[in-house]
Parts: sequence; structure tokens; C-alpha cells
Amino acid sequence: MPVDFKQIAEGEDFELLCADLLRAMGFTILHPPARGQEGGKDLIVSETVTDRIGFAEERKTLVQCKHKAHGGRAVGFGEVNNYRDVMDQYAVRRYLLITSTVPTEDLRDKFEKTTRKGDFVASIWSKNDLTRLLDAHPDVRARHFPPEPEPEPTPAAALAAIVQGPLACLGFTCQAPEQLDPLRVSILCQGSKPFAQRMLVVCKEGTVERPDVEDLKAQLQARDLDRGVLVTHTRVSPAARDAAADTGDLVRAFTLDEFYRELIDFEPYVRALIADYEGSELATYYVDLGCRTADGSEIKPMDGYVDRWLNDPARNHISILGDYGTGKTSFCRQYAAELGRRWLADPDRNRIPVLISLREYAKTMGLQQLVTDFLVNRCDIQAKYEAFTRFNADGKLVLLFDGFDEMAQKVDYQTTVDNFEELARAVEDQSKVLLTCRTPYFRTREEAERLLHTLAPLPESSQRPQRSPLSGRWLDRPAIDLSSRPNFEIVHLLPFTDTDIQIILQKRALDQWEDYWRQIQHTYNLPELAQRPVLLDMIACSLPQLEPGQAINAARLYELYTDLWLTRDWEKGRTLITRDDKRLFMQELALEMHRRGELSLHYSRLPERVQEYFHLEKKTEIDYFDYDVRTCTFLNRDPEGNYHFLHRSFGEFFVAQWLAPRLLDGSAPEMAINEEIRGFVHGLLAGADWPPEPPEGAEVPEGMVWVPKGPFIMGGRYGVDVQVARVDHSFFIARTPVTNAEYARFVEATGHKSPEHWGGQVPPDELRDHPVVYVSWDDAAAYAAWAGGRLPAEEEWEKAARGIDGRIYPWGDGFDPVRCNSWESGIGTTTPVGRYSPGGDSGCGCTDAAGNVLEWAASESTPGSGRRVLRGGAFFSGETVVRCAFRDRSAPGSRGDYYGFRLCLVSQQD
Repeated sequence: MPVDFKQIAEGEDFELLCADLLRAMGFTILHPPARGQEGGKDLIVSETVTDRIGFAEERKTLVQCKHKAHGGRAVGFGEVNNYRDVMDQYAVRRYLLITSTVPTEDLRDKFEKTTRKGDFVASIWSKNDLTRLLDAHPDVRARHFPPEPEPEPTPAAALAAIVQGPLACLGFTCQAPEQLDPLRVSILCQGSKPFAQRMLVVCKEGTVERPDVEDLKAQLQARDLDRGVLVTHTRVSPAARDAAADTGDLVRAFTLDEFYRELIDFEPYVRALIADYEGSELATYYVDLGCRTADGSEIKPMDGYVDRWLNDPARNHISILGDYGTGKTSFCRQYAAELGRRWLADPDRNRIPVLISLREYAKTMGLQQLVTDFLVNRCDIQAKYEAFTRFNADGKLVLLFDGFDEMAQKVDYQTTVDNFEELARAVEDQSKVLLTCRTPYFRTREEAERLLHTLAPLPESSQRPQRSPLSGRWLDRPAIDLSSRPNFEIVHLLPFTDTDIQIILQKRALDQWEDYWRQIQHTYNLPELAQRPVLLDMIACSLPQLEPGQAINAARLYELYTDLWLTRDWEKGRTLITRDDKRLFMQELALEMHRRGELSLHYSRLPERVQEYFHLEKKTEIDYFDYDVRTCTFLNRDPEGNYHFLHRSFGEFFVAQWLAPRLLDGSAPEMAINEEIRGFVHGLLAGADWPPEPPEGAEVPEGMVWVPKGPFIMGGRYGVDVQVARVDHSFFIARTPVTNAEYARFVEATGHKSPEHWGGQVPPDELRDHPVVYVSWDDAAAYAAWAGGRLPAEEEWEKAARGIDGRIYPWGDGFDPVRCNSWESGIGTTTPVGRYSPGGDSGCGCTDAAGNVLEWAASESTPGSGRRVLRGGAFFSGETVVRCAFRDRSAPGSRGDYYGFRLCLVSQQD
């Protein structure tokens, strides 16, 4: 194809063209051309040539460029006669002259003679040589000789180009469009059997009026055609519609949107889509979501980002990733409804939303089968797949594929990749495809790379493995290739902010929203969990389900909304495992992680756990259940492939849920736990019927209470490490500490030294019902032996004081100064025993187990130390010290105005 070198303005530009071409041909530019004052410098290039033996030689060439196209003159020898001197200057033996015209015959002659002598090699590229080489390197040619822009088609011609697609879907073969006048283009079409009719389609810029209908009718009659169609981008006037109706279907008039509806009428579907959303709770409570883009930008609302994506012709596919419950489906539903409203208001300038829930297609399925089933069986739209693809290719649709991870359920890895590639087939030049997927669906970061990141596929003939670009590991599975798809992008959903949470609560709870907000803020980990829309929804739903007057605690809330979560998945068919079995499996999994001291479990260990727990044998069943556990539970995946609970508190709650009934029935093993598990257990066992009644025939001594044997939660802040401990025998323990009056009988009977504050052998009358003080451990042990009992071991004392549920104080977890004699009461001395009963009693019925006096226990603080444990805090102790778990210690001979004790007896009924 000829090249007009006159398009090159200056000689310097011609030199740049020559350098660009030589570079494209594989030459290295050693001395580039220069511009401005340095312009006109010679060009030195080199190439490496390998001979047949394998020796490589670098060949340098002096290149001189002569641009004579504007004058049309040939280049003569007089213009290059110093070329030999220049070659000597640069120490090269090869010379190339490039000209935009032709050389003179004299020049050709002299160059041939030079070359024949063998001292130097001189060559010429004339304009014909340049043209040939530029044709071989079209990229260079395009940079320096941009093609003349095609004339913009008239609006009518552009409309005709669009209309031909639907006509082909309707079975018509079209001839080349003909421009009738500046406003109209006609297309002659031939229908196929059994409707082998000839039709004339006229595409008009502007409103179709009555004369347009009459003119087309006349053309049909003159050319003996069967039917005529008028199509416009704008509107059809009422008069034109009446005129078309009068032709008895000979002429029909459409806007472009109405013409597309001849293929598929999406209006009933779109109206149903909008109604479904507007009639749901989601429409009432929806709050705008935000997203993080590939460059790290955080954008909110995400609707605006997706709107810009829709309006950018260079962007076709967007994958929205997020963990379970982060709002992927909610976004799709509300955004599809919004797109539907826009389309109904202005169908010619907006796209039709098509929302396909992939969870309903959890198996291998081709795009054509999926779309056909969706249109025909789910939307009751009788349309061919070809018509759907026409809509998509012409930019009439927004395809929203929701839940790719759920489509992948029950299929192998290759099928998952194939499914993605099938959906990617929907991406064409003018199409818009949005896909949502749960992030934890991928077992590892490497697996995510294989599916949604930058791995280019190997050629079909190659059997070599690939390396992951991030981990460097060898990959042996197929990959979805996004490296060659710059029109594909990925965004990640952002969690809710505090403002979002408060907006939701205001919508849900109305006048109570501030109470709910305070409850969330002051309940363990609920503020963080509420950042996830589905969990916030469950929290908001669960708070009102609490019965009037029922105490709100974390365990109750977690129990309510984990049940809601599991029920939700089961009712929507998202899971293979029953709700109860999945809950029990989560408990077992959480317990294993806890016992191992791990916060996660590697994905390679999950199938074994699934197989063992559910008693599975077939590999396919194991794979299905393994997938179900990973994606439809409370688990998340980290980049190394370790699965952990989406929040640590879920694992702690499930351990507590496993532990609580075993504490009640006595089967709980001794084990270390943490404060969070303790708190959940206490909440789960709130209101439980404990302790049970003493066994039949057991007589509880007067002034004592019965404590059954078995496990209980012991320890915590300021005590031993929190744990499940065990007392292997039932026992009786005094309801109150020993009083001065009781200790006086011991002094009288044995002659034992009286406490120093008595001032004699009997206590003051006003202190008779106060706990005895100024007694050492030795004094207390002597009294116990005289009374036929003993001092309680510290685990006995603690179980009697706090029961099995690990409560912090005898009455529960919250400190209350009106329930005990502590520093907060301001009394500053002992009080009569039982004064704070029953409000300050433990579950077993012990009183004064918090405050009043520190109580000696039989146990040593550490084995062999000789120092003895004191429990319960005293009247001067603050709320942290009067905790049931608090341990003090002292030498057995120590006495003080705050040391007391109570008795214990072993039950003989075990």
C-alpha cells in the first residue's frame, strides 16, 4: 500500500522514522538521531549475525537519512560524497543510505563499485524499499502515518448498524444499508423459511411521523415488498402509530428499545425484580456498602463506583469479593432494582439488569444452558439463546452473576475453572458482567491466584507445570487467566462503620436504637461483629427475641444469631449438612483448635476431620462435606490456607457451647480455658437448675449446704489460671463463716486461746453474730477438728462460692456493692453473717463468700511452701479482691482482724 512521505514534515522526523523502523527490525541503535540544535547527527546501528558454524559477529552500520519527498528530487552522489570519511570516523565498514525518494543512477553506480571492491559495503533504501518494510511492520507505520479517520456515520447509519443484529436473530438476511437522505437509511431484508418474506427496514434520525409511515407504505407497494418497519432512537408520534395500525400490520413503527422487545420482552421480569426487592426487609434496612479497589482506594458508596464502571466502555467485568455475610447478595439485589427503575424510566439509554443467582446452579453447566434455563424456566420468558446474546453483545444488559462460590459447590477443581470460563464467555465488547464470590471459598492464596489472578495459561501442546507469580510454587492445576484481560477487575467489600451500624439500628429499632447500640458496645466483641451486615442483621433480630426482663449476655446473643445463621443457610439450600450436625461439628472443631492451642486448622486437615465426624467413606462425599464446612460455616481462610473462625469469639463460643451441658451432667473433662470461654459458659448456664437436690437419704447438717462432686470452672483474674477443675467427692460446707458465738463454745470446751479483740474469754455481745477474726490457720484447723470437720480445700471453697458456671461473684458476673461487705460499702468493719442473704448468696446457698472476712483454706499456696491460702476478700477489699477466684496467702500462724474461716465435711453419700 503506497506511503505518502510528504506527511513527514522535517528531516529530523524522517530520521526518527528510520530509527524506529530499524529498531523494529532487530537492530540496536548505538548512536540515535538528535533533534533541535543537535539535529542531523549520523545514525549508527548494529546487529549480531551468527554464521553456520555458530560464531557470532557484531556488525556496525553507518546510516544516513535524506528526506527529499517534499521537493521530489532524487539523491545524487554529491550529497553523500563524504560518506567514506564518516565511515572512517566511526570505524565502520557498512553504510546505508535511506531516502524518501530515489537515488540517481550515478549514485547507484558508485555504491556498486565500492561494494565490489570488498573494502566497504554500501546499500540504499529508496521510498519503495521503505514502503515494503513499513508494510512488514504495521505498528511502526501506524505511529508515523496514522490512517485517515473514517467519517463519522450519520445517526441513522449508526442505528442501521445496530438494527442488523436483531434482524439476524429474527432470521433475516440483510443487504448493505442504503443512505436515502441525511436522516434515513434503509435495509432490504430477506426472511428465511417458513417466513420467506421480503422486508424493508428504514432507520430514521429523530421522531417517526405520519408522513414517514405513508412514504414507507408507498415504497413497499412500488417494490412489491411484503412488510416495512420504521425504527428510531427517539420516539414514534401517536399519529405515526395510528397510521401504522391502519396499514393492517403492513408497516410497523418502533423505538429501538421496542424493536429489541420483538426478540425478548424483559419488562415483566424487570418489574418483578423491582417488586421482589421493594417488598423485602432489605429495601427498608439497606445501607450503602463500600469497596476497596485494586489500587487500595476505599470508595463509598460502591454504587457510584459501579455506575462509573458501567459507563466506561473499556471495562467489562468486575468481580466483587467478600466474606460470608458482607453484603454481596444484598448489593446485587438493590443495585439490580435500581438499574431496573432506570431502564423503565428511559429504556433507550439504560441497560436491563439480569440477576442470576448461581447458587441455584450448583453443578457443571454451560453458559447457554444456564441462560436458557434462567429465561425459560425461572423467568417464563420464551426466547432463544441467540436473542439473549444479541442483547448482551449490543450493550443492552447488565449481567449480575451472584454467588460463584456457591455454583462451585459439589464440583471438582477443573469444573470450577470451567464454570468461570463459561461465565467469562458472556464478556464481549459492549457487555457488562458483574460476578460475586465469597473470599474464603479459596483454600489458600495460591488457590485464589489460580482462580482469579495473574496466571497465563500454558499452550495446549505444553505439559510443563507453572509457577505461581506470588508464592513461586509449582502449580499443576489449570488457571483462570486474567493477565490478558485488562477489562476484568476485582474489588473487595468493606465492613460497616459505626455510622452504618447506627443507621441500621435506627431503621430497625426506632426509639430503642440507642439502647441497642449501647448493648452492642458493651457486649464482648459485638461491635466488631456488627461490622458485617448479616451479623448486624442477626444481632438486631436477636435482641428483640429476648424475653421481657431476661438478662442480656453475650452467650445468649451468640446462641440466637448462630442459630439464625445456620437456619438461614439450611432453609436457602446452601448447605448439605443439617443445622444441628453443623453446630456440633463446629463445637468439635473449635474444641480441637483450643486443645492444640491453635487459632486455625490447615485446610489439608479438614477432610480427615469431616470423614471421621460424619462417618463418610466415599471421596466425593468427603469432598462435598469438606467444601460445605469451609464455605457455609463460621470459618475464614488466611493466605497460607489455614482456616480459622471468622472471629475468635465464635471459636470460644462453640467451645463454651460444647462445655456447658457437660458441666451440668458432670462429664466435662479437666482442661484449660480462657476468660472469654468462661464468660460464655456463665451466660449459657444462666438460669440452669444447679445444684441438684442432695441424693435420697443424705442429711444435710444444720447450718451447712450440699455441694455435689464433679467439674466446675475455677480460677481467673487474681487467682489460678482459669480452667475446668474437678472435685471428686460431694461435700457439705458451712453456709456462713464461723461466728464469734460459735468459736466461744470451742474456747470454753478446750481452753484454746481466745481472739485478742474479745478482751476476755467471751466475745462482746454486739459481735456474737459477726465472723470470728484474729484467728490463725492453726486456730481454724483446731476448731474444725473439735467440731468434727475440717477446713475446705480451696477448690471446694471456690466451687461452693461460685458454682459450676465460673461466675465472677457468688451472685453472677457483675459487681454489686449492695450484695456484700466490701470497701465499696463504706462500713469499714465486719458485719453479721448472713446480712447480705439471699441477694449475695452463691448458687449453693453460701453467704458472705465475697467480702466481710478472708477465709482460711486447707490448701498450701504452693506445694511445700507452708503458707496457706485465704479466699473471699474482706470488708476493706475492693471489687477485684472479693472475686471468688481471688487468692491470698499467709503463714499459718498469722492473725488479723480480717482472718476468719468456715467448716467443711465430706459427704458419705457418693
